[in-house]
Amino acid sequence: MSDQSILAEFGVSDTNDRMAESNPAGSSSCPICGSEFDTRHGMKIHASRLHDTSLAGEPTECGNCGTDMRRPKHQLEKYNNVFCSDECEVEWRTGRLTGEDHPNYDRVTLTCEHCGEDWDAPEHKEATARFCSTDCKADFESENRSGSDAPAWEGGLSTVDAITVAMSMKCIKHGLMSLGFAHMIVWV
Repeated sequence: MSDQSILAEFGVSDTNDRMAESNPAGSSSCPICGSEFDTRHGMKIHASRLHDTSLAGEPTECGNCGTDMRRPKHQLEKYNNVFCSDECEVEWRTGRLTGEDHPNYDRVTLTCEHCGEDWDAPEHKEATARFCSTDCKADFESENRSGSDAPAWEGGLSTVDAITVAMSMKCIKHGLMSLGFAHMIVWV
């Protein structure tokens, strides 16, 4: 039985109207049985425990199946649709993300900047997609964005110089030569 039908059975049209009628001292009365409470919070706990009815949030209905339910006001303001369960949300989204309604439905043909192959991409990625695969992107960046071509390059050592420097360090505890990944490293 829904919240609305329980409230209607007791002659209450809207829970929020009834709660607003609580006296100025801050007490609230249960919209179902009329019991008085010092706070709205206490009244909501009472309704949940004794009447098995939640009075928290605003009344609304599931965006998929139409079930009556309650959700916090901020959720109703933020989302166009709210759902009674994860299953209802999945069913609703699945039904709407098919065919022409799917964001990846419209596709464009692009040319990979690394290998030159033509490939299809979602239309919304036309301005940003440059490579046909992550492998092509990785190969391109290895060839074109490393060493002095890297965006963060600040005039450091070349790869050969860096390896030479790393090979001239050793661990003072174990006496092992290191590529810089061990502990207690000192210059030789």
